[in-house]
Amino acid sequence: MKIKIDKKTILYFLFFMFLIEPKLFYLYKTTAIVYALANLAIFGWFIIKNREKIDMILPIKLWIVIRVLLLVMMIINTNVTDLDKWGYLSLMVMSLFFVISYSIKTGEENNMIKGGLYLLIFYLLINFVTLLIFPQGIIPDKHVYHNSDGDVYFLGFKVMYTSFILTTIVFCYMDKLINKTNFRTFLSIFLVIANLVLSNVTTGIISVAIFFILYLFQKHRILKISEKKLVILCLVINILVVFYHIQEYFSYIIVDLLGKNLTLTNRTYIWEMTIQQLKNQNIIKTILGNGIYNDGAFVSVFGNLYPAHNAWLQMIFENGLLGTFLFGFMLCSFDNKETDKNNKFRFFLNSIIFSILITTISSGTFSYSHTYIPFVFLYFCSDFEKLLFDKKNNERGSI
Repeated sequence: MKIKIDKKTILYFLFFMFLIEPKLFYLYKTTAIVYALANLAIFGWFIIKNREKIDMILPIKLWIVIRVLLLVMMIINTNVTDLDKWGYLSLMVMSLFFVISYSIKTGEENNMIKGGLYLLIFYLLINFVTLLIFPQGIIPDKHVYHNSDGDVYFLGFKVMYTSFILTTIVFCYMDKLINKTNFRTFLSIFLVIANLVLSNVTTGIISVAIFFILYLFQKHRILKISEKKLVILCLVINILVVFYHIQEYFSYIIVDLLGKNLTLTNRTYIWEMTIQQLKNQNIIKTILGNGIYNDGAFVSVFGNLYPAHNAWLQMIFENGLLGTFLFGFMLCSFDNKETDKNNKFRFFLNSIIFSILITTISSGTFSYSHTYIPFVFLYFCSDFEKLLFDKKNNERGSI
């Protein structure tokens, strides 16, 4: 029996392998260099050889502006030691934009979806095994500077799992709808649940639950809400949690059911110190930002330096109010006006996006490249709908 190898799917698997990075590799210099060089190669391949096959959509242009402004502030503030961190994420996200846009232009959307799903299944499987074999982590938390959120596994700290899991759900749904696969769907769902259960990450459990509830509401037309409104709603929720500690009204769920404390693993202290630091800095830095500093760890709490543990506070410190506004505008610009409001992919992706935005309350969600994949998919919803329509027509024609 001959096994047919889909070379295009393998190509997209390789693209995503170097653009969706297991965070364990980020902690090792050798693997970080390999990923950086691979990113440069992929970016160069698109810019030099396939520029006409990618669309420079508005979100990509805004991303470039945001990252250039960040670079300028880093140079002005002499934060040059973190220029590699700036370039790493800048190129990685741009290349992801290019990969998805390229697949749409060349009619290889299905290969792209399968390649991405195969990779994420592979990643979740490895992470599941590391959770079983290394219950204290491949790298215990005491060996990782400025962080006490837990041990490091294949995908990184446990708080990072949520974005990988939600991205896997995206690829799984797209694959199931377009290809009507059962095995890949079952395996994806099993690995998502297994990683959630073994890691016991509250953010992940809540985010996945919110996704399912919102998706069911939107699917059955109980609630219809655009991505722009979801971004605004998320910002309001962030303000209520960070500044007004609204989570205290849900102590039964947080403390009694989930077994966590109302400080959200000391995050409330870190938020307070971050806000105080932002208040004490000069107005220019408040507006234009400080740039990336010390790998994102700039808040002094309990004698250690920490990231803000809130994506929006982190962004205000690094990008300033101007950069944060532009970033919010970029997120809203993914909601393509040409997309039919009843597009089934749109309902699904809006639900996923809101769940991703909820994770910004307690983690640096926007520093993970794969976070942006559902947003880019949302922009191309009409193309995915067309792919599904054409596939159904081909199936009818072959009967």
